[in-house]
Amino acid sequence: MLHLHGGYFRNYYEKYLTAMEKQIISQALKLVDGVMVLDPSLRWIFQGLVPPEKIFVLANGVPEVFTAAEIRQATARRQGGGKLRVTYLSNLIPGKGFDTFLEAAAILNQTGSRGDFLFNLAGAAPDEETAQRLSSFVRRHRLEDSVFILGKVLDQAKWSLLLDSDIFVLPTALCEGQPWAIIEALAAGLPVISTPKGSIPSMVREGTNGFVVPANEPHELAQRLRLLKANPALRLSMGQASRDLYLANYTGEHYVQGFCTILDQVLGQV
Repeated sequence: MLHLHGGYFRNYYEKYLTAMEKQIISQALKLVDGVMVLDPSLRWIFQGLVPPEKIFVLANGVPEVFTAAEIRQATARRQGGGKLRVTYLSNLIPGKGFDTFLEAAAILNQTGSRGDFLFNLAGAAPDEETAQRLSSFVRRHRLEDSVFILGKVLDQAKWSLLLDSDIFVLPTALCEGQPWAIIEALAAGLPVISTPKGSIPSMVREGTNGFVVPANEPHELAQRLRLLKANPALRLSMGQASRDLYLANYTGEHYVQGFCTILDQVLGQV
């Protein structure tokens, strides 16, 4: 069995491998009893390389880390007024969307929404040059009082950040699989704004638990943030929908049960 956790394999296979390398992989895949992808939309990755009946779907699962009391407290806080806390949580690598996140913050700052939002940028910068560029952007656009560069955030600090947030944003332009950070945001009961990459449209259902916007479009992102600020009831209903989606599809228990079911099917075919 092979379990593919990303969404880039087929692109890499087609664009960068030599004919001999493709032949080696093709022959190796003929020997597998099955492959697992993260979402039905990713079955195409193995189309023509593995028979359709040997392609299985198993979504990522994140064990429950929030208690019912923590979710209730977070929901109660989110019903209040004041500035909305918008969080980006991922590595600060090119294409992941952190620059779009910052540009949207600058747009909102320039168009009369300066007092409506606080932006948390959480993630590890790959090098000092990137870290300096982020700080320079914040200073240049006078965002020191609304944008907070948090660096790497792990474990309990990460869970606390998500509970203290109102909206989660991951405007990635990369060839994604099924981002863990979005599942964690669903678990925390947050509306999510992301892009139509990989299996994200299955996780972020347009108009239900968030919005799907084009990559590299900070004005589109800013517009959705304004909409959520202006519609507290929509924001809260989307957060509840995210939590429900997590409980129905992306818990650790669902993952283990799904894995065992697939193994039983494969062993029954061997």
